[in-house]
Amino acid sequence: MSLSYLSFVVPDQESAIELDALIEGHPLSTRVSEKIIDGNEEPRSGTDGQSGGSTAQTRSEMSVKHFNRIVFSLDVHREASSYNTFYNARIHVTADGGVRYSEDDPTDLIQLKELHRLMSTINNKNDVLRLFPLWGVTKEQIDVCKDCELRMVCMDARRPVRRFDGEWFHTVECTYNPYICKWKGEEGYRSLAECGVVSNVDGFSIDHERIAAINAELWGE
Repeated sequence: MSLSYLSFVVPDQESAIELDALIEGHPLSTRVSEKIIDGNEEPRSGTDGQSGGSTAQTRSEMSVKHFNRIVFSLDVHREASSYNTFYNARIHVTADGGVRYSEDDPTDLIQLKELHRLMSTINNKNDVLRLFPLWGVTKEQIDVCKDCELRMVCMDARRPVRRFDGEWFHTVECTYNPYICKWKGEEGYRSLAECGVVSNVDGFSIDHERIAAINAELWGE
């Protein structure tokens, strides 16, 4: 098993040029398919058409798959059945070659040089998930998400946390409450706590009677 492509997000045009210089000649440079400028600058003009060439584009122009949105796509649905649609195949490489899930992570998972060395030993999905376990945490495994009707089309950037019982939860509440079908800011919205739903490091519980009463009030059911 090997990386089919690499996608980089950079803050500006200057960083995109610096990235070109940094990866030039590296064995993985031929896998770079795109560089996304996370800002309002105009994208750099296209590729030179040769193997390993890539383009830079603004975040607004790139595939919706990479960001925290609801995406009605058969490909996303298929991916969600086996992988985490946000974290899967996503890594952040620091300036000193550390590999992390994202730029917000405090520690490295592995060094880029070591990851490159291990690529030849990766033969299947289990080998990959031993290196990057969050890639395989599906919505079906996460508290609240597993009860959400949008779980198969959701690009959720929140990082799942594993509790002592092996189950997964989020420390940050989603802006959508699936138990009452309301988004935060909508009339009638209630938080999980107001609905009697508890999801934290200590466990997961649902007050079904309270939810039924709230839905009867909101929807007349």
